[in-house]
Amino acid sequence: YVTCHYDTSDRSFTTNLGLAPEKQEMCNQYYMYYPRSVSNKWGSCRTIGCSDSNYKDAMYSQLPIGPSSTESSLLKFPPSNGLGQVSGVAVSNDGSLVYVLCRRSNKFNTKTLIQSEAIFVLDASKNGAIIKSFGSNLFATPHGLYLDNWDGLWVTDTTLHQVFRLNASDGSVSLVMGEMRKPGKGPNHFNKPTDVVVSIESSSGVDLREVFVSDGYGNSRVAVFTYEGEFTREWGSFGSGPSQFSIPHNIEIDSYNRVYVADRENGRTQIFHKNGTFIDQWNGDFEKFEGKAPYYARHLSALSYSSSLELMFLIEGTNIVVRDIAFGRNGEKVLKWHSNSRSWPHDIAIARDTNNNLNVYIAELDGKTISRYVIE
Repeated sequence: YVTCHYDTSDRSFTTNLGLAPEKQEMCNQYYMYYPRSVSNKWGSCRTIGCSDSNYKDAMYSQLPIGPSSTESSLLKFPPSNGLGQVSGVAVSNDGSLVYVLCRRSNKFNTKTLIQSEAIFVLDASKNGAIIKSFGSNLFATPHGLYLDNWDGLWVTDTTLHQVFRLNASDGSVSLVMGEMRKPGKGPNHFNKPTDVVVSIESSSGVDLREVFVSDGYGNSRVAVFTYEGEFTREWGSFGSGPSQFSIPHNIEIDSYNRVYVADRENGRTQIFHKNGTFIDQWNGDFEKFEGKAPYYARHLSALSYSSSLELMFLIEGTNIVVRDIAFGRNGEKVLKWHSNSRSWPHDIAIARDTNNNLNVYIAELDGKTISRYVIE
């Protein structure tokens, strides 16, 4: 953030922003950016003025960020028989560990359980060296992955119609919600659940953690539970209006307890109060293709929240879009980038590393790997 500070203690009149030095004060801000040259022509310097009504926003707007020129595949040493489709990614709060969810030899809607490990834990500081793996004989079509602040690692399975909570340290199962292979509605069943997020809230020492499940391919709803799996409420129905979904594919929550749902087939993000009251929606910013576009070209697939930056990172088709969600910013888009190297970007996670750089991790479903962008 850029802020201008003034000392008007020696003045006996109201001092406004402006160009007159005897009666006003100026606030000069200089921005340097490096656009990609496509014409090989030099640009020209420009001065952009703003009216009095825009001064406040100009003073307190967040500087946009941009990725470094280096994009790397994080997994340098994948298992010999391959990861298969990589459907989910999560990162520890300190940015040191990256959790990868994969389907190995299974595909979407494969009925048999994955006999080998489906979750890999990587060392982010060592180019993705595998520290450990677990999750064999638990999942058939693992879909969403989420790491909470209490060492709970959540996995959704669209074939089993279940939601699992594992211990992130050793992979032991601590909670299973839903009845295996029995889709349904109501408090005890799911129908192809896609993702999980856990709220962080307490009052007078009372734990108010809640589990929000985007459910999913078969049910068009958000289902809410206590941390121990007791159903409390739900909202949503199939459609394209407010509070309606066409595949709620991913879910996130911010520091203000606003819930964000990636409404995949409707190509938008819907925003709610945690009680389910609709707030707003963002329409996706999708790449235009000449000729045949990828299947996922208009999918609003996933989102990930940075509480320190108050930014939301979204996968919108083949683009990564960053929106400012601080109060008063209304989801203003501050950055977008595209890379043809991504093959079906399916999930996203962000965290700072030991050098205080922001790392953006992309799970590539058909790319069968994790890509990492470093924002310095």
